Amino acid sequence: MASEDVEYKCYVRNLDVDTEEDDLENVFSRFGDVIGTYVVYPSEYDEDHSMAYGFVTFKDEKSMRDAINGMNGTHKLAPPYTTITVEQAYSSRKSCRRHGVGPKKKKA
Repeated sequence: MASEDVEYKCYVRNLDVDTEEDDLENVFSRFGDVIGTYVVYPSEYDEDHSMAYGFVTFKDEKSMRDAINGMNGTHKLAPPYTTITVEQAYSSRKSCRRHGVGPKKKKA
């Protein structure tokens, strides 16, 4: 894989449903250059998930690592005061279902 194909992306879990992409950029930009954000909202038909999740892409690996170390396990400032999880995101090639990517498996 060429170095320009590498993405330094964090997966952020347990976001409030009111979180917007600009919110992620504002919070995570203190760790380095953010080159992209994306928020996935729960579907009204998805009873298993009531929280949003998102992705933050950084320009370099150090920024991504600093964000993971600085933000993982922090508490949100608004109710319900849940803890967010921040970890390295994996491409769908490495893990089909990890971090919300890839098709759902059909139940037998």
